[in-house]
Amino acid sequence: MNIVDIYASIIDEKGDQPTFKPTGIEPDQLLAIVNDCKSLLNIADKSKGKAMTFSEMVISQEKDPQKAIIRLNRLMPKYDPKEIEDAMKAVCGGSIVQFCEDFALACQLEYFLRFRESIERSIEKIKNESNLAIIVISILKRLVDSYQPVIETWGKQLCGTGLQFSALNRDERVTESIIELLLKQLPRGLQWVEDEVTAFPCLI
Repeated sequence: MNIVDIYASIIDEKGDQPTFKPTGIEPDQLLAIVNDCKSLLNIADKSKGKAMTFSEMVISQEKDPQKAIIRLNRLMPKYDPKEIEDAMKAVCGGSIVQFCEDFALACQLEYFLRFRESIERSIEKIKNESNLAIIVISILKRLVDSYQPVIETWGKQLCGTGLQFSALNRDERVTESIIELLLKQLPRGLQWVEDEVTAFPCLI
């Protein structure tokens, strides 16, 4: 989940949110962030302050398929973990382990949440029967497969890979055209997404 997308305001228990922010953090999102921080603090304690050991332990933990399901579930909270797992199996087939290992190193998904929300709105607007989870996981798999050599190279240096999705949101007409292809001709839509998304090194 990208901090740029969730912003820095918190929605209260009544569902009200600050008027000075375009959106807010749900309580369960805040809890997830807190739990992540606790997990990192636990690893930091076990690594005894050694940066290399800390990074290696974080990477090892995040490669677990269950961790991938948790991350994907945060991107698509309307789905339950079992639905996410089923979609991941449908998209990845026998390459689930490889996908999870590469996805673990895709540490930042810049502006992806906004694009995912646009896909969801389009599905609801035109009453399309496309499965959002299948589309989202297909996008992510296509990108980690495409950038796998880069992900692996940077990973050996204990460096993560960021994926920049802002180009998909730069113009409403472009966004709509890409989504239309994703809903009607998924392979062509994935190719367009791949052409637009760039990768960059980031700290783990």
